[in-house]
Amino acid sequence: MDLTVEWLDPVQLKDGSAQQLIYTCDMDDLPTDPGIYVFERHWNGQMCQALYVGKAQNIRKRIVEHFKGNVQLMNHIQGAPNGAKCVRAGVFRALPGQQAARLTCSPGM
Repeated sequence: MDLTVEWLDPVQLKDGSAQQLIYTCDMDDLPTDPGIYVFERHWNGQMCQALYVGKAQNIRKRIVEHFKGNVQLMNHIQGAPNGAKCVRAGVFRALPGQQAARLTCSPGM
């Protein structure tokens, strides 16, 4: 099956200590659509490294859950080598006959 994903611009992670979090970001810049997301770091202009990849039915809600409850992941991102820490969303765009609610990932994919 062919899936169409529209990649959005990266959203910069910010210090979340004012909210008792490790990181936060501008939530309005994150979609509420289904799709995938990548926590990543950027350096030297064009260089990028994925630090974590996930999928969600509501990308914004899932990322907020990570900020609030996944201390291990946030510490991993914080401990990554130098570079701007960001999150990038890839929004699923359904083709005729496809339903986002039925998307699943098989082990190893």
